[in-house]
This record gives sequence, C-alpha cells and structure tokens, in this order.
Amino acid sequence: MFYRRSLMEIKSMLFDLGGTLCFPVTGHWLVPLKAVELIGNKNLNIFYTEHAKAAFFECSRILNDNQLLSTEEEEFDQFKIYYNNLFEYFPELNLSKKQIEQIAYDKVFNTMNFGFYDDAYSSVKELFEKYETGVLSDTWPSTTSALKRVGLYSLFDHITYSCEIGVCKPNKKMYAAAISKSNAAAQNIVFIDDLKKNLDGAKESGLQPVLIRNGSPYDDLCPYKQIDKVSEIRQLLGKL
Repeated sequence: MFYRRSLMEIKSMLFDLGGTLCFPVTGHWLVPLKAVELIGNKNLNIFYTEHAKAAFFECSRILNDNQLLSTEEEEFDQFKIYYNNLFEYFPELNLSKKQIEQIAYDKVFNTMNFGFYDDAYSSVKELFEKYETGVLSDTWPSTTSALKRVGLYSLFDHITYSCEIGVCKPNKKMYAAAISKSNAAAQNIVFIDDLKKNLDGAKESGLQPVLIRNGSPYDDLCPYKQIDKVSEIRQLLGKL
C-alpha cells in the first residue's frame, strides 16, 4: 500500500543531461571529435595537465560572460572566440585559424560528440508513458539536435537549458524556470543529477533530489537517494 501511495505522489520526472543521460564521447565536453582528429590521440594528454586546467579556467570566462544563446549560429560564433583563445595556450600544437574554426564547428554541429547511456532512451520512454518528463541542464542550443538524433527530444514535455535562462545550476532561477513549465508542484517533481551541489539547489527549491552515479562509487556523504543508472529510477520511485 505504501508503495502505491508513493508512486501517486510523483507526477513529474526532471532530468539533467550530461552525466545523467549522456556523456562526451572524447571524455571532455570541450574537446570535440575534430580536435582529437587534428591533434591526434597521442597528444591528448596535453589537455589533462595543470597548465591545461588553468587554460580552460581562464577561457571559461568567454562562455560564462555570455550565457544567453538561442541559436546554434550564436553558439558557433561564441566557440570560435573560445577556441581561438584556448589554443593560444597551446602553441606547440601549431593549429591554423582554419583548423581552430573546424574544431568550433564540430563542437556545435556534430551531434556525434554526444554519447548516450545504453538505458537512457528506454528508461525515459517508459517514464514518459506514466509521468510528465522534463530536462533541466547546463548546456547550449546544439544539445537539441543531439537529443533529436537519438529520439529523446520528443519524449520530454518541457526543456530548460542554462543558455535560455542565462545562469547555471545551482542558481535558483534554473529550478524556478523548470518548475514554471511543469504541470506539477515542486514537491511532486523528482530531479535526477550527477552533482550534489545541483541537488542541493533542487532541494532548496522544493524538488525531490536523486543522485545518479553512472559507475561512480556510492557517496556516503550525500544525503539524497542514489541510483547507479537511470533505469533504476523506476524501482526507486516507490521508496521516495
């Protein structure tokens, strides 16, 4: 009886994307496939040094200072600036302006940069048949094309991107925007994310947070319900 009553209390499922339903196929969201092709696998370690960490941090200001984007063309213009600045920190790669623009183009327009977890489509489809479903993600306009490629886009009743709001999670504006698009009250919405700080923000906004690990160890310090993969959410729903 408790199990059935718990299920009835949940009316909406809200998903993060990166680390929840999808992942970067190269292992780094800002190192697209074209960069791997031009730089070569043997040189990729250059992006995992302290120098690279500092470079990504400095150049992130280009992305953070203008988070409001509505089209892939605007996104492409932003990433052309971003990568031109980023590769100034790596002169040893000797990339031409044309090659850097190719990397920016690939980042935006090549949906194969997105990998999707094996259970993502089937799990969302099953939930879509019983609940309202939505997306709340820190991402860019081009993400829509990737969702459409694998058939996920049509399985969401509403979608909220950070590029639409101009801020990222855990800013409360993100959660408020998603809640405003939902037909459910905040307390009847389950939010699944792979970062505790984002779940903290969700909790403060009245949502029911769930941590997804996708292969990471169990987090003993996280106070929220945890699942290893998205297909486990159906079993967990009765325990919320």
